[in-house]
Amino acid sequence: MATANLELRASQAGTVPMPLQRMGSTGPRDIFLSYGREPDVSGWVLTLKNRLGAEGLTCWLDIVDIPAGSDWHAAIGSGLMSCSFFLPVITRKYLVSKYCKNELYVADSDHTPIFPVFYDEVDLATSPGVKYILSGLNHTKLRSADGGLDGAAFLQLTTALKRELAKRSQTPQTPQSNQTMSLTRGASNTSDVSDGSLC
Repeated sequence: MATANLELRASQAGTVPMPLQRMGSTGPRDIFLSYGREPDVSGWVLTLKNRLGAEGLTCWLDIVDIPAGSDWHAAIGSGLMSCSFFLPVITRKYLVSKYCKNELYVADSDHTPIFPVFYDEVDLATSPGVKYILSGLNHTKLRSADGGLDGAAFLQLTTALKRELAKRSQTPQTPQSNQTMSLTRGASNTSDVSDGSLC
């Protein structure tokens, strides 16, 4: 039922998602998608998951990967531990959500490379812990003016993710500092968030 409602909201927002994989799927994934549960954001994140999947990048997403009746704390913890990258979708709600911030803190403490995506323009100073972790990381403004995905920003994000996956497959795994993981500088939709300002 929740899946059907999410697909309906996504299609009403002008984004028709690809069919969802079945609930409770397991196994390692490339990306853990972290976001605050809001109707518009949830549909947008589902579309992002499907577009990343079309690029060959596997994603862990709560609405797909937590079976009904399961221990969702354990499911989220397992999801965090099984993913190569952490992609937080930053919104005003994300900055105040205990659960979103916990996911970000776990990813940071586990040295999981973080690729921040900003859905809204936000003031990071309102959430010092989030600002502390995201300071110095480049971010992507991925939501287009019409509410969809910005094509150039999406290409930049997927290129960076694929490049990092290729590096991981060629070298032995050792924890890396999140500060070393960033998107390529120079694109108009990417900026340094160390001062909390957004382009």
